[in-house]
Amino acid sequence: MVDEYTPGRDKVRDAYVRGMRQAFIASAAEHADEFDRWLAARDREVAAKALRDAADEAQQGFVDEQQGIGFARVRTDWLRARADRIEKGAGDVR
Repeated sequence: MVDEYTPGRDKVRDAYVRGMRQAFIASAAEHADEFDRWLAARDREVAAKALRDAADEAQQGFVDEQQGIGFARVRTDWLRARADRIEKGAGDVR
């Protein structure tokens, strides 16, 4: 089976800038900054969703076992709060 090609961030960014330059007057740097802002926002959305999914899974696991529910609540609340901070841009995505 042949591996499917997946373009990297720089290739997608360059294609976006080229396409936008053909349609709009803004400079390449302005379009590149636009793309970078979009990508950062998308990264925050993905990170926040991953944390919320982890919180849901952790909470379900503790409920299924009927033990450590207080501990699970603290952990899942922390994960959800971290997701909120990331989504608002108040926390870095690592």
